[in-house]
Amino acid sequence: MQENTELFLNLKTESHIRWLNCPMLPKVGNLLRPDDPYFHSLTYQMIVRQSGLHHTLDLRLERNHIPAGGITLYRRMSHPFQLQDHRLLEQAGVYIEYALNNQMEDGDDVIESDQALLIVNSQNDLVMMTDAAKDLLNLFPIHYEFWEPYKALPKSCYQVINELKYGQQIPKLSLTIPNGILTLRAEWLSSQNTTDTNIALYLKRSLPRSLIILKKLEALDLSPRECQVAFSLITGMNKSEILQKLSISPAVFKDCVKSVYQSLNVHSVSELITFASQWTTPKNNTFLS
Repeated sequence: MQENTELFLNLKTESHIRWLNCPMLPKVGNLLRPDDPYFHSLTYQMIVRQSGLHHTLDLRLERNHIPAGGITLYRRMSHPFQLQDHRLLEQAGVYIEYALNNQMEDGDDVIESDQALLIVNSQNDLVMMTDAAKDLLNLFPIHYEFWEPYKALPKSCYQVINELKYGQQIPKLSLTIPNGILTLRAEWLSSQNTTDTNIALYLKRSLPRSLIILKKLEALDLSPRECQVAFSLITGMNKSEILQKLSISPAVFKDCVKSVYQSLNVHSVSELITFASQWTTPKNNTFLS
């Protein structure tokens, strides 16, 4: 559909902010909307046209009806955008906005999933790293941050470590990852007055409560429909709501409930909810409270 794409979700430039704060403009269109003289200017002739790109198609992204970012597509002069391209870009925007609207934030109903630790010395050289830390560091590429084992950490790690070394407060940084949040926190392992001081960098992955429940159910010997019924019961839906949502008959519902009860060795909805609560009981957090 396009040859070059730009996606931005952080409003960093004046032109982006000005465009996003114009709700009267169509969501899909031309970001710059230049006048004809623009195409005769030296800027266009010497820079834009030299790159081989001429046509642009843009989409404004919103999060809960508030400007959140945008997408810009670029094409060469010989391939102008068509109405079908507008429609396809608009459809893609629906999925991106859905993700933005459901993006987790600190304070949401999240449960701590994994914790890990690594230690660096005062020169930021790695001293120790747990296997769990390696797994969590592998989540950083989603933010275009990479690490080399025992050589270099993702830049966000150094950011938190340096804020501890040169700042006044214990730093904490949260990053959005697929289906959850990754939190980093650095602490001194000994007094700052000593000459040889190590720094502990703690990492914590938090997942939404609903996702943890689904993962636990999927690990059981249940069919997809039985998992859906179990999840709906655990999250507080009643029988009539489940029948309508899943479009199943009372007989199918009864069979699914029977299988769920047998699999978990429970005998009622209240026992099922109590059993599932142990999956999402917050762990004893010793360092990232």
